[in-house]
Amino acid sequence: MEGVAFQQALQKAEKFCAYQERSQQEVRRRLRAWKVGESDAEAVIAELIARNFLSEARYAAAFVSGHYRIKRWGRLKIAAALRQEGVTERCVLAAFEETDFSDYQETIRKVAEGWRKCHPDVPPEAVRWKLRSYLFGRGFETDEISGVEEMIR
Repeated sequence: MEGVAFQQALQKAEKFCAYQERSQQEVRRRLRAWKVGESDAEAVIAELIARNFLSEARYAAAFVSGHYRIKRWGRLKIAAALRQEGVTERCVLAAFEETDFSDYQETIRKVAEGWRKCHPDVPPEAVRWKLRSYLFGRGFETDEISGVEEMIR
């Protein structure tokens, strides 16, 4: 296991993880693409964790922050994406606690206004349903959407 292939995979994986925070699943996929055997891949991941190149908690915090602030995703979509990436529920909850969602309603309003500007020809009777559907698809909760809908009309 501690052969040349392992060391090369470890070095490549360290560079891959140093660029930005990565999930364990992301690293596994990359190692598979590099044709690293499964046992070596798990050993590389264990070593990356031991050397602090890989941290599920850091990854979750960076993901939540970035996808909320930059992509303007809602909490539901962010949580689903993290779960799909194999992040534990504990890390997902901790990342949500670390993130400042004090401007959540304002974010929903900006996303809704952006949608409305891009869809000016939507008939008035369809705006509410289409906007609601769009916002729900972006991961915002139904009760949060209701408060913003009235402001956009």
